[in-house]
Amino acid sequence: MSDNRFKDLDAEETRLRERLAELERLRARRAQVLKDAAEVGLKLMPDDDGSTATTAQPQPSPSASNVPPPPIETMGALIDDYLDNPASTFRNLRFSTRMGYQRNIKRIVADLGHEKIRELTAKKIQTYYDRWSKGGKKLALSHALITMLRIIVGYGANTLELQDCRLLATTLHGMMFSPPKPRKEQLTIVHVVGIIRRAREMKRPRPSIALAQAIQFECGLRQKEVIGEYLPMDDPEPSSIFSPDNTMKWVRGLRWSDINGTTLTYGGRTFDLTKCPLTTTELDRFPDHERDGPLIKNEKTGKPYEGWQFRRIWRDIADEAGVPKKVWNTDVLTQAKARRFRATEGDASVAR
Repeated sequence: MSDNRFKDLDAEETRLRERLAELERLRARRAQVLKDAAEVGLKLMPDDDGSTATTAQPQPSPSASNVPPPPIETMGALIDDYLDNPASTFRNLRFSTRMGYQRNIKRIVADLGHEKIRELTAKKIQTYYDRWSKGGKKLALSHALITMLRIIVGYGANTLELQDCRLLATTLHGMMFSPPKPRKEQLTIVHVVGIIRRAREMKRPRPSIALAQAIQFECGLRQKEVIGEYLPMDDPEPSSIFSPDNTMKWVRGLRWSDINGTTLTYGGRTFDLTKCPLTTTELDRFPDHERDGPLIKNEKTGKPYEGWQFRRIWRDIADEAGVPKKVWNTDVLTQAKARRFRATEGDASVAR
């Protein structure tokens, strides 16, 4: 065999080795692609020639929506769905209402979240109600919790169409619970004048609380209507007034712009301030440079009060003014009902 033939064989062997090395690299790349595709739930589709294509089609993962959710059998599971499901009316409630619901829901979850819905009998429910009421001493609490339970079970029956909830809703409908007794306490004119005077005369005066108290008493407005409330920043209701730490925004409270001469307008109602001597007296105490923005402000921060702040400071002032502990700020409405001013349509006159 000539030297040229050996040279040709050597060259061919080199080409074959290079081709084999290239095939090994392609095989390793293909294995890696298949591994990566499997990790993200993709399946590689073959080309017309039977080889594996690099174009992948998405495949449903085990957590995809085609996997049915676990059945709702317990009260805890039903409550979780009520709080999280976009179809639930819970999401459409006002922020303060949601907070109140969540306080009651927390107690229900703690006490009977483990209970299976189908096993909640009238006898069991009555046992929980009696425990909540503590022998009739906390009827308001027990009544609120039963009302919350009815709302949640109604959601399961009507929105989720759960048969167990339909049966439980029927059971609850047939049960009778003692309603809480109406409060008889009243925040009288003597109490109101005492609170106003004390708020003005204390070492660190609280003129805003004096004004708020006068408006509540003479116009029959609720505390939240007078001082407003704070909402989360992502709430759709617009506002340009924020909490001191800029994490919440203020809405719905009275503003200085709601006062026009001798009238105050709020929520479509107009109040004749010439018939509100306590309110006009307190309004006149404010200098012109403070008559802008929210009507009731925390003197310490210059921002509207948070509800809990106002309640705490009001209680301290009421104590110093000699108002009994059993009398609350909300009791001002009991006295105001008989003398609330009703707005007339079209003008600022008010009928007693």
